[in-house]
Amino acid sequence: MTSFNPTDNSAREALFSALKSCTIDTARLGEETDLYLHPLMRCLNEHGLKMGGASLVLKTRHPQVEMMVQRWRPKRLDEVEVGALDTIVGHYANVDQQGTIEVYLLKHGHSDQELYQKSPFARVEEHQTLHSWRLSEHIDPPRFPIFKDLVARGETEYMVLPIPMPQPYQLMMSLSTFAAEGFPPYLSQVMREIAPYLRLSMAHKIERIMMTELLAAYLGRKQAQQVASGRIRQGDLESINAVVGFIDLRGFTSLTERLDGEALVATMSSFYRAIDRSVAKHGGEILKFIGDGLLFMFAGDDAQLNPCQNAVDAMLELDQRIRARNAREGSVPIRYAAALHQGWVRYGNIGAPNRLDFTVIGSTVNRTVRLQELGADHDLTLVISPQISQQISQANSSLGTYEISGFNDQFSVHVLE
Repeated sequence: MTSFNPTDNSAREALFSALKSCTIDTARLGEETDLYLHPLMRCLNEHGLKMGGASLVLKTRHPQVEMMVQRWRPKRLDEVEVGALDTIVGHYANVDQQGTIEVYLLKHGHSDQELYQKSPFARVEEHQTLHSWRLSEHIDPPRFPIFKDLVARGETEYMVLPIPMPQPYQLMMSLSTFAAEGFPPYLSQVMREIAPYLRLSMAHKIERIMMTELLAAYLGRKQAQQVASGRIRQGDLESINAVVGFIDLRGFTSLTERLDGEALVATMSSFYRAIDRSVAKHGGEILKFIGDGLLFMFAGDDAQLNPCQNAVDAMLELDQRIRARNAREGSVPIRYAAALHQGWVRYGNIGAPNRLDFTVIGSTVNRTVRLQELGADHDLTLVISPQISQQISQANSSLGTYEISGFNDQFSVHVLE
């Protein structure tokens, strides 16, 4: 490892050269976007900077996400606690030998939160110039609340660099160190000089990030990953065994007559949000919204998982969420009917040459929709097929067999006890 000397101009030149090579290395073009900080932190550590942490904050336009944050920390350390944060809409981590990157997707309104307003990022966003703080000089009282946590971890200096980007993007990077003497005096100059290269390398990744996130907003995350990886041809389908679910908001016509447009949208958004959180938590994926209904899927692509159990658990959690919501807002209660069925489906791109949809088709889907209609006719919140009932831990019983529209055979309907 190369140790630095604050008065050594060759150390500055060596660090700039190494960062430049690391930043514009063509091998990184194929790198996953959420791994961007790992090579940079290895480079800085190899030049003796004893990195304590780093963050990338990207603000952009997206229908669901205001900003993406990537936070790197040494592998031996836990994430800095920020308390309960209701603006998080996505969170996952990536680990290599030296460190962990926590990735957060934050919904609109996050920048208005006190956590952000009292952060160094808000200060740098306002002034658009690099700032660096020796933490020992800004701890009593803390210049920013996060400084108290950084000092407790043994960190000594914190820097935030704005990286100019074309509109509508805004990008900032933070760095912190454990070095007793803080950062070398020349680091600020190096980071200003390297900013254009960071911009160049990040621009490519930002486009990939936004393409994937926008696709995920409209297609679902798993479908977005497949489309982004090149599965885009019409008729590109595969057969998979999956649990298909269909949910319909009951009394929708009555709601449209009772509520004004804003209240109706708020009610539907509350309903869809509860479904999304319940389904995603248990490993499912929303496929599409159909009027006041919603189609989702739990793929059986992992032998260690039970998609039938996961789907039922998601529906039980949804029931709890809707009950809690109705208790809070009893004047406009949400009522719904849901159905689950398992079978083979065709999964992929269907549609016309100029308008494709990534979804599932087949008899299993049609049976699920008909099963949901039957459940709604019997005023039931959830009905399941025999294929589901045989693979779950919850007690259930048969409601009987029924003829359903479009099918010649009798169809058995089960309910949870």
